[in-house]
Amino acid sequence: MMRQGRIGVSPSKPGPVGDFPKELWKAMQKAFVTYLQLEQANSKTQSTIKELSYRVNAVVNAVGYRKNGNDLTRKLKSSVAEHFDVNNKNPQELRRLQWTTCSNLKVWCDTWKFTLVSLGFARLKNTD
Repeated sequence: MMRQGRIGVSPSKPGPVGDFPKELWKAMQKAFVTYLQLEQANSKTQSTIKELSYRVNAVVNAVGYRKNGNDLTRKLKSSVAEHFDVNNKNPQELRRLQWTTCSNLKVWCDTWKFTLVSLGFARLKNTD
């Protein structure tokens, strides 16, 4: 190791070398976690492994790596599993999704408009 100039460097781990550099793998994990968290916050249904695989493979293939199938998605999913707690429901998000109806948003916007006009921060548009 001294002749090779690897002083202070840990020896290589046994097993096959991964397909991606370590920095790229960590960035992919962060992006995957962010995507799943946004998807869970904004929709009532979650993507299947097949749908997630299409998205992950499209991103990876655009960078220049050739992947198909769902192996990469399964590895990503298992490597970021500690970021998710499947037993806890988020009642605040559920209430927010149930409250966000067309009539509630219209009432909120009308109240906001009335408040801005009454405090003098805005004025109504004239019809002429």
